[in-house]
Order: sequence, then C-alpha cells, then structure tokens
Amino acid sequence: HAIRAASRLLELDPVDVVAHRELMLAYARTGRTSQALRQFLECRRALVTDLGVEPSSEMSRLQALILAGILELQHGSLDKGLADLQAAWKRKPGHPDVALNIGVAFGRLQRDAEAVPYLREALAANPRNLALVVNLARSQIQLADLPVLEKTLARGFQAYPDHPALLLLQIKLLTGRNQWKEAELLALNCRAAYPTTPDFVVLLALIN
Repeated sequence: HAIRAASRLLELDPVDVVAHRELMLAYARTGRTSQALRQFLECRRALVTDLGVEPSSEMSRLQALILAGILELQHGSLDKGLADLQAAWKRKPGHPDVALNIGVAFGRLQRDAEAVPYLREALAANPRNLALVVNLARSQIQLADLPVLEKTLARGFQAYPDHPALLLLQIKLLTGRNQWKEAELLALNCRAAYPTTPDFVVLLALIN
C-alpha cells in the first residue's frame, strides 16, 4: 500500500522528499486533498527545520496542481466519478474534500453553475479551506459572476493574505472588469514577489 510504505519511510527519514511526494500523490488521487496539502506543509517544515532549505520547485508545482484539483478523478470516467462523489456527499454533506472533487468534476464538464452550491456549502463549514476558496472563485470566473467573486476573494484574503493563488484570481477579476492598468501593476508586483511562479509572467503577457 503506497500510503503505508511512504509513511514508514518518513518515520525513518523525515526529510525523504520522494516519500513526501508519494504520500501527496496517493492522498490526492484518492480524493483526500486536505491531507495531500497538509503533507506538503509537513515536508516543508521538515526541510526548513532539519536542513534549512525550502521545498524544490517540483514539489511546489505538485502542491499547486493538487490545490487546483488537477490530480483528482484520474480513475474512471468523469460521469461515473461524479456519481460516486454525489453519493458520498449524501453520506457526508459539507465534507470539504468531497465538495472539492465535485467542483473539479463539474468544472471539467463545463457545468460550473452546478459546482457552486457544493463548494459554497462546504466553504461555509470550512471557511479557512484554501482549496475550496480557490475552486469556488474559479467557477465564479467561468460564470462571469464578478460581484460574488470579489466577495469570495475578500474572504480568502482575510485568511490567507497575499497568497499567490488568490492574487492570480484577483488579477483575473481586474481584467474581467477591464481594469487593465490595475491588473498589470498587481501582476508586476506579484512577479517580483514570487519570481518562481510562472503564472504571473503568463498573465502579464496576456495583459500586454
């Protein structure tokens, strides 16, 4: 079992990055997004405390993929996966990982309006869940629901000030309102603050 094997390796060596990565993947692919993200934080804590270094760009990219919901639902069709998730929601209404995966599935099917109620309900019960905030905001962008998007981002910034995932969405909000100068200025500041995050460079190119 991948989770059990990787956990044992980390008991022997807490800075085994490969084992941390395997755990993150195993959790994400079985729908346990929160645990996958917590594993990244545990990896970072061990590296900083024991070695005085930050996680590699590869590990940070994996965290971003998990946060964006890209690694979920890799087994079986989306329709079957969605049906299974909706059945899980009936058993555990408001569960953040179930809501996140439902949101991802509806998003891939371009049915964002159906994703929003699940994400909102889960976020109401878990207001500091960053993955829920980000995925709800992404659905609101697709629906061009800018006033509600602004409220979602404000809520996210209260818990996670200056988080790059939220800043990216804030730039998209500004461009959606045709506030191009404000969007460009924010993107420039973000690129300077987060030079290893390529999304800000891409957004700058699109704005210009």
